[in-house]
Amino acid sequence: MPVVADQKQRALHGYADSLRLKFSTDIAGGAEDQLKAPVERLLRAIGGVFGLAVVAKSESPVEGLGRPDFGVAVGNLLTGTSNLSSRV
Repeated sequence: MPVVADQKQRALHGYADSLRLKFSTDIAGGAEDQLKAPVERLLRAIGGVFGLAVVAKSESPVEGLGRPDFGVAVGNLLTGTSNLSSRV
């Protein structure tokens, strides 16, 4: 189990580093849009820790939910959704 914990920790540190870099750059950009790539990489990395191929597809329409920021699939099956929000 320590290997899994180390892999999860590396994924979370990579996510935090990516956010820190994006939000410390003095170039204008939509705050919520800056979250998309780091969140997608985090979901894929955490899925990989558990041997799952996770795909986060941006702006995927989901019946009854509208168009969340991400439809999250494992094994080509929609397993969840994610809406991002930034309060920067």
